[in-house]
Amino acid sequence: MLCLLVFLLAASSNLLAQRWAWGAGFGASVYKGELADWGYRPSVPELKETLPAIHLFVSYQERHAFTYRFQVMVSRIQANIANRPSTLFPIGTSPTVITPNGKVADASIFATSITEFSGIVDYNFLDYEVNPRHFNWTPYFYGGLSAVFASPDKIDAFLTPAIPYGLGVKFQINKNWGVRGELGSRKVFSDKLDQVATYDGNMDSFTLEGGDQYLHLGLSITYTIQSIFCPKVY
Repeated sequence: MLCLLVFLLAASSNLLAQRWAWGAGFGASVYKGELADWGYRPSVPELKETLPAIHLFVSYQERHAFTYRFQVMVSRIQANIANRPSTLFPIGTSPTVITPNGKVADASIFATSITEFSGIVDYNFLDYEVNPRHFNWTPYFYGGLSAVFASPDKIDAFLTPAIPYGLGVKFQINKNWGVRGELGSRKVFSDKLDQVATYDGNMDSFTLEGGDQYLHLGLSITYTIQSIFCPKVY
């Protein structure tokens, strides 16, 4: 039936290799924002705030250059302003937040649970296709769009968009099994993942100014569930 669908919808006469794969893995996430504004290099105490993450995805590859995947990731981020005092909050001045019950809470230490739903496109730099006769690999760049459900420990949960992007490497061990590793960032269009909004002075769930982010390092095992070669016609 899949070949018939390709036959009806395709627009060229070349053979088309279609690959569907499941993937699962683990990784780590680390926060960057007002309470840990470390530029390009975090300090050792900030790296100790790194927390584990798990992810699942399904991917589709029609041609060797592009892979499309839908991914779900669950993680948690945290920080302590004592690890690197921010210029926004001089030493002795702790950021505060109003909790849902109206109380003022110390926001210099925070933790936020993250559930991320992403649509991602991988651009594979090398000719990366399933071929049982040789070992395939490629570096790749990825980018896309995410919906991030954040559940902070001091304020109400909220949903916000984000842009995931980064670099990785894929290895196809055989026709079915593969591994990949990637490192990237999530640019979040909200300034309250850390429960502190200082760029625009409000706690809106969406903002184009400032915004928090978190880095993600992931390792995955993939299993190809289909590899179908169907003719495409005019």
